[in-house]
Amino acid sequence: MDEYVDRASDVLIGLGYHFIALDAAITSSARETGIAVRCTGPHADAHGFYDAHGLLVVRGSVSRHPFAPSTPDRIRGLRDELVASGILQPSRDGILEFTKDYLFSSPSTAASVVLARSSNGWTDWKDEHNLELRARINE
Repeated sequence: MDEYVDRASDVLIGLGYHFIALDAAITSSARETGIAVRCTGPHADAHGFYDAHGLLVVRGSVSRHPFAPSTPDRIRGLRDELVASGILQPSRDGILEFTKDYLFSSPSTAASVVLARSSNGWTDWKDEHNLELRARINE
């Protein structure tokens, strides 16, 4: 079911529908009660919190800049929107830095943007003990 929800939300985001507006209450809730996670890869190091609202990637996280050739168009489009809006800003050494917190509707979308490739966020986001997010929510 998690994969179905991820794919459905990815399709809707790709079509331009954004359902979740980030506000202070959501940010505060995610930071206080969410699962702290990290997603890393070549030229990528993002920190965030997962809760019922989605995956909050926090300000200062970095995303890989060049896309992998197989990166889906929907991820390319979303990341281009984040750059155009100033949420992601080009920084040193060919990376993009989050200038503010951003809430993604799914862990897979968040990981795909951070890693600039297709990603299963349930396995690429890990807690401080290197335990996958999927395992954490199934405890």
